Amino acid sequence: VSPLGAQVGSNVTFDLRGRGLAGVNQVFLTALRGAEYARMTFPHTMPIRFEADPPTGRDVPRIPGAITNATPESIQARFSLPADTSTGIWRLWAAGPQGTLDGPLVELDRSAEYSEASAPEADWRQGAYSINGVLGAPRERDAFAIHVLAGQQLQFWTLTTQLGAARIDPVLSVRDASGKRLAESDDVVAGQGTLVGNPDSSLFYTPERDGVLFLVIQDRTLRGGPDFQYRLKVRSGRPGFQLFTTPENFTVARGSESEIKVHLVREEGFGGRVKIWFEGMPPGVEAPRGEFRADQLFEPNADGADMIIPEIAFRISAPRSLAPGVYPIRVYGEPADSDPGVGRPAVSAQTHLAMGPLLDLWNFVRRPVPRIEMAVVEPPLAMLSTNVQSLTLVQGGSASLPLTAEGLPEGAEFRISGLPPEVEFESRAGKDSLEVTLTASQRAEVGRFEISAEARASDRWAQTGLISLSIQRDRVRSGDR
Repeated sequence: VSPLGAQVGSNVTFDLRGRGLAGVNQVFLTALRGAEYARMTFPHTMPIRFEADPPTGRDVPRIPGAITNATPESIQARFSLPADTSTGIWRLWAAGPQGTLDGPLVELDRSAEYSEASAPEADWRQGAYSINGVLGAPRERDAFAIHVLAGQQLQFWTLTTQLGAARIDPVLSVRDASGKRLAESDDVVAGQGTLVGNPDSSLFYTPERDGVLFLVIQDRTLRGGPDFQYRLKVRSGRPGFQLFTTPENFTVARGSESEIKVHLVREEGFGGRVKIWFEGMPPGVEAPRGEFRADQLFEPNADGADMIIPEIAFRISAPRSLAPGVYPIRVYGEPADSDPGVGRPAVSAQTHLAMGPLLDLWNFVRRPVPRIEMAVVEPPLAMLSTNVQSLTLVQGGSASLPLTAEGLPEGAEFRISGLPPEVEFESRAGKDSLEVTLTASQRAEVGRFEISAEARASDRWAQTGLISLSIQRDRVRSGDR
């Protein structure tokens, strides 16, 4: 799709490219729903709208378009965007006799919109604006003149891969009239599944004198083509920070305490201390406060792929009188070193839901969640735990699994879940402990399995975490050397 965005209250023609489009007779836009914000990266630039989804699909805001030209490979669709259209990310759809296609994403914004050709008319002093362009050929660099004022900080950033334009990896640089590079920004870390990192770039720059500088965008490996679309945004602004919390499912038992961590992501150029506080705590729960030091930096780790992310761990206690339930809470931060009279709005922390299989913390995405919640639950009737994370069994051999037990009734039912065939267990109860012996027969399957120990307390099961069980061949008896 081109352009990647438009201004609400205006008319816009979107050029769509694809295959098999000859039968398309209807196009429309729909506001992105909560579950469709499927990636949360830090530092993030995608506008995320946290609102309750409509009760049915028919109630999702929709803007119809008119097809003005169509071929099997392309469609031109004209839209009139009402002035009261909600800003944020929208999805473009195409429909015909053979079905409906969920197409690409676009951003609808209130700021001014420019093309590459009209970009010289843009002026950040009149407000933020967006430039929609394309790196149409390999090695292409697009440069835009920016009239700057000494000491007036500007922010430049891209919305490309976050909108699904997966081909481009944009790099931004600020250069003088001679082409000398004054500043540059590429994405923080590689990869799109990690907690931080997306190929979009964000650059803050403070000019030393009045004049004209050039904002340059290019692909990191100098690729180009008709599908290397970009959306470049400009505004007057200074760097700040973002906050997020973990775990996503923060749970506290009545009469107990649990830990929630607040993580600080500094935008490039922001330093100093940051004050943290909690609001909206349930009745009887103290609202903690804390502070990040100026020397706690958000920076690449030594491995070159991960990030060092400052964090503060807060212990939250729930009184026994607190009713079980889910309580929304709020976490805020503000610079501790702000000049008197120069205020900034407090930054609200966000949390997110991890989606997908965890593979060394890489193979998953995080979906933003609209609020931080504290789930208060009944205290467990019993607990079962172990310090053992992995266990090895040889065919025909045995191994011991020590367990710590709390509150288990005498003679409680006990089991090991996940055991493969030909592996048996025996348990012997002691005071506040269980000693379990696992025995594998000569026919036990060789491989790796995940098991857990479980004991019944009333209508609940106390359970350990997952334990990795490795069953190996008896090399002596099998004749291996």
